[in-house]
Amino acid sequence: MFYTGSGDSFHANCAISPNADVSGIGVRISFYLQATILSLLSLFPTKPHELLLSNLSIQIPTLALISSAYFDTAIDVPHTLIASQLAVLFSVCRMNIFQLKPEELRMRRNGKVLSRIVLLDVLFRWILVVFNFGVWGVVVRLQGNPEICPEGFGLWSFFGSVDLRNSSSAVNFAYVYTILDIVWEASRLVIGFLRGWMVDPTILEDRTHAQLSIDSRAWFIFNLLYSLLFRCKVISTGKDRFIRRMCEYARYLSFLRQISFLIFFIISIEKTIQLNNLTPSENIWAFGQIFQIINTLLSSNSSSSFPEPAKSSSSKHWHVSAHFSAWDSLVSSRKKELLFTGLYMRRRGQESLII
Repeated sequence: MFYTGSGDSFHANCAISPNADVSGIGVRISFYLQATILSLLSLFPTKPHELLLSNLSIQIPTLALISSAYFDTAIDVPHTLIASQLAVLFSVCRMNIFQLKPEELRMRRNGKVLSRIVLLDVLFRWILVVFNFGVWGVVVRLQGNPEICPEGFGLWSFFGSVDLRNSSSAVNFAYVYTILDIVWEASRLVIGFLRGWMVDPTILEDRTHAQLSIDSRAWFIFNLLYSLLFRCKVISTGKDRFIRRMCEYARYLSFLRQISFLIFFIISIEKTIQLNNLTPSENIWAFGQIFQIINTLLSSNSSSSFPEPAKSSSSKHWHVSAHFSAWDSLVSSRKKELLFTGLYMRRRGQESLII
């Protein structure tokens, strides 16, 4: 990290030095290309194993960026913020459950793949939000200690030039955003628990599957919106049909959000590099930068041509029908219905913690 120590003993890296591993020209372009490709792919339906590989292709670089910024004791503040922005960009451009067809969620052979997608998404999202909260918390703390880096520790681009040494609305906004991001991720767990508690796992109908096959936060928002519109007599359609239609709209809204964030982060990162006079040293096309782009193109091609896994012949039939908040496991030998909500397991009125 760009700081060491705690309490009264606190030291930060004030000098700004080039770091091609984080923001070299090849690294930046490869990340931009990867985010753009995933954003375009989000417009089309996909298979669960393709979604898993696509998300892994950005989750692994995200972990590498966060690790390089966290464990590098010589990194400066601007490069830490660039790594954070690239990680957030990958998080925004990742594929989500709206790219899957409803019938894919009902296929028992997709159980393991969908479970991995959910668990990896939760894991990497929490790593990201905690890292961002820590980074901006330290930046705010540095601003409250004028004796540390009195000449400044870099500039940041956020709709203009932002001096990180001085307190500003841009830095405060970024810090508040990291807090809201943690609340947003925590709401996934809380609402997922509530949904798993409210939905009866013994009612295995298409209506229940449609309710469980979306993100728990989207499920809450769609149900709330449906209740308001139905009470005002604006709509008369069924809830299941309304939720499916909203999922279709959410796919395109998600694409617009991804493109907006992509454009913003590209401009912000490039401007940050220019403001800190890093362009001459980090825009050199060395072998490592060229290799990064070639590796990105090859990875994208191999992910798109990955074969679909074969059907499972196991005696235990898994039925996964949710983006985190519900796994319905049907064990034919005992005829027991289990509903996994991520935190709790219900078995015909018997509750027990699983995490």
